[in-house]
Amino acid sequence: MSRRDTRQHLGHWGEEVATRFLRRRGYRILARNLRVPGLGEVDILAQDGDTLVIVEVRTRRGGPRFAAEDSVGPRKHARLAQLAQAIALARAWEGPLRVDLVTVAVSPQGRLQHVHLWQDVVTG
Repeated sequence: MSRRDTRQHLGHWGEEVATRFLRRRGYRILARNLRVPGLGEVDILAQDGDTLVIVEVRTRRGGPRFAAEDSVGPRKHARLAQLAQAIALARAWEGPLRVDLVTVAVSPQGRLQHVHLWQDVVTG
């Protein structure tokens, strides 16, 4: 298996973990891997109460030096904000809208260490 395949497998597994985690927290999953032409892909589109939520999932293997939340910088924040607005417009969504980040940490041996939800990571 190539390094890219391994990374894709880890990412897909992390999205599965995040989906189950969000459902347990009461989120309703509307779509996964939703492509928005010209802008990119949303890992998870969900609804939390009356709020439409764009969820970015970051899965990292290793110790604290590989903090998943640190991998989402200003450019990614801007892209997530654009994706959120485009999806809200396409769905004629008039309610609250936010972008959340779910980080999934995996031990070097492949065991789930923790899942963390960061709500409303994009402001403005």
